[in-house]
Amino acid sequence: MSTDTFEVHFGHAFPLFPLEGVTLMPHGIRSLHLFEPRYRQLVTDIMDGNRQFATATFEGHRWQHEYHGRPPLRPAVCIVQIMQHAEFDDQTHGVIVQGICRARIASELPPDGKKLYRRAKLEPLEIVEPDEELLTSFRSRIAEAMENDRLGDLRGAKSMVEHLKNEDIPASTIFEVLGFNFLSDDEIRYRLLASDDARERAAIVSTELMRLQNILRKAQPQRQVDAPKGCHWN
Repeated sequence: MSTDTFEVHFGHAFPLFPLEGVTLMPHGIRSLHLFEPRYRQLVTDIMDGNRQFATATFEGHRWQHEYHGRPPLRPAVCIVQIMQHAEFDDQTHGVIVQGICRARIASELPPDGKKLYRRAKLEPLEIVEPDEELLTSFRSRIAEAMENDRLGDLRGAKSMVEHLKNEDIPASTIFEVLGFNFLSDDEIRYRLLASDDARERAAIVSTELMRLQNILRKAQPQRQVDAPKGCHWN
């Protein structure tokens, strides 16, 4: 499977890096500090290969008591690519990773006594290319709100408007970035990761951003009232 400039081969098992919430979605970029022995081994093992692993999300709350074991995982994952890597003097690793594509866990491999980290066979979650024309109305609506309404108050909104107006950037990519950067609710982010339909994802992002805009509108009159000394909005 080809995703832009990256090749993803689903024939082999992928290392898993699970956390409480959604770590990345396709096209997102994030820095990670890997210090546990199992994840130090994970990075060492893949640096001479394709430099890919999958970020996963814990299912329920068992991970709080079984973190160092094998607590259950939610099926949707994001396959990521290490873009930059540094190994520090204490043998921990710093990496910058980019989300490549969404996938689902087909089966997890049992422990083999050699690998400290978990591995799973994955299958692609989204095979059909998005129909960009179906996303046009969502794109226009968000661009208008970020340029002329309260969504423009959000940090990073100005640069996002430029991306929204740049027709060389696919709308499906824009909505991946919008969801990752502007929506913080873990359950909503997981719904976006688990959806194999770009139009559904655009609708979710649009609905949540419009809800956020309504909140900002209601807060505006309060912001215009003279605040007590020492208080400020940011």
